Amino acid sequence: MRKLSFVFIVLFFSFNVSIFQLPGYAKSENDVEIKVLSGREQFTSSFDFTVNIKYLNQDLYNEKNFLSFHFYDVNGNEILWEGERIPFKLENDGETMVSFSLNLNDYPIVKDLKSGYLQFDIIDEKNAYWFSTSNEIRFFADKINYDESFLKQFVVTLKSAITNKPAIFLINSVCLAVFIFFLIRLKRAARSE
Repeated sequence: MRKLSFVFIVLFFSFNVSIFQLPGYAKSENDVEIKVLSGREQFTSSFDFTVNIKYLNQDLYNEKNFLSFHFYDVNGNEILWEGERIPFKLENDGETMVSFSLNLNDYPIVKDLKSGYLQFDIIDEKNAYWFSTSNEIRFFADKINYDESFLKQFVVTLKSAITNKPAIFLINSVCLAVFIFFLIRLKRAARSE
């Protein structure tokens, strides 16, 4: 039993997980950044996401800026350029969070795809341009990966459990090991009778 405990402790610390790592922005040279806070990996055609939009150059913001997205296949080929336009208002610090529900089946051109990614963008309808296509704006946007593969879903879910809740993952792993250990002992005891 001591060896088993030692193995789980070694496995726990070998993942090099930082429990105290907080999301945030490093010093950036971008004018505008969009960071996905939840739902970076999606496995169904209907999902929710939350993004943080930060204008480091607040002169670029106006009331006609909208969050939008483009959809690409796994090879980076554009499938849908103009996604839904989502309004947002900046706080005084030039930052805001936007939560949104999306159903890919609402877009006929996308609904048959089994994998791809969603790339966020901002459209300025007042000045008629997308931030990602402007040479004058230093723009960064996260993406959401979409894949209906069951195996990939399993791997990402396991990875998420390890990195986001390592203590709970460790406790569950220990409980599973103890359960298997006692199940084997029970089986051996039944055979010896």
